[in-house]
Amino acid sequence: MLKETADPLIGEAADQEYVNKIVDDVMKHKGILGVHDVLCHSYGPTKMFISLHAEVNQNMEMNEAHDIIDNVEEDVRKKFAVEITIHMDPIAVGDPVVDALHDEVKSELASISPDLKFHDFRIVRGPTHTNMIFDVVLPYGQKLTPSAIYAHLGDRFGRRDTKYKFVIHFDTPFAEEKKD
Repeated sequence: MLKETADPLIGEAADQEYVNKIVDDVMKHKGILGVHDVLCHSYGPTKMFISLHAEVNQNMEMNEAHDIIDNVEEDVRKKFAVEITIHMDPIAVGDPVVDALHDEVKSELASISPDLKFHDFRIVRGPTHTNMIFDVVLPYGQKLTPSAIYAHLGDRFGRRDTKYKFVIHFDTPFAEEKKD
């Protein structure tokens, strides 16, 4: 009885189906390319807070991207009666090198485990090496370690002319991810 009383006061996870509806709604907005890192907490029946990362085209004007995010936040507040904060993640769109590397990393991660998802993929080229930077979501119960993933990717990409280094942040799922 104490737990039932205390949970709404200290915050509890929101209903997954409800969170998925919000994510689906965000994805329907023009200019939103992906959603990840969704956090949602309920503080009783009338107070819900959600934060998420929304991917937008990095070539978009900053004011246009910011306007899109502002409009999405306002729309979600009205439709779902939640407080929402959206972090904008710019991603490369239409760059053939980035797209090919993205697809290759996706394939390699799937070969390790079909449950591995990733997001925030970007490339930073330098004079001596190229960094591939992204987040990998490690599902609960997954026995893979970050070092095993680094080793696998290093083996697959290490024999090329371009020296690739991986800068990976490992996440755990907060909510069902909608795009990698």
